[in-house]
Amino acid sequence: MDKEKKVKEELTGKVKQQLAEQAKKQQEAFLKQKDERSPVAKISEIFNGWKNVVFPNEEIERVAKVRAAICAQCEYNVKSRCQKCGCPLIAKTRSMQSDCPLKKW
Repeated sequence: MDKEKKVKEELTGKVKQQLAEQAKKQQEAFLKQKDERSPVAKISEIFNGWKNVVFPNEEIERVAKVRAAICAQCEYNVKSRCQKCGCPLIAKTRSMQSDCPLKKW
């Protein structure tokens, strides 16, 4: 029984790691094309962030907490809205396609 549980935990950990690596690769590919984004693409990024607010994911929440801690120290964070790009930080920090306009994350 314990061996079965251990195997299951190892597989779960591997799957989470693979998903995180895949998300990172997708984000890197997206960022290479970032300068060519349209306003619709930017709205799509924030919509994705709101989706992640409504349907939380453990890995995304971990990333969002790190990003939010960085934003909390930024002079452009006014009432939880980025004054540099205008985005609400609750959604921006949870959008894996978004990045900080000041390249802080």
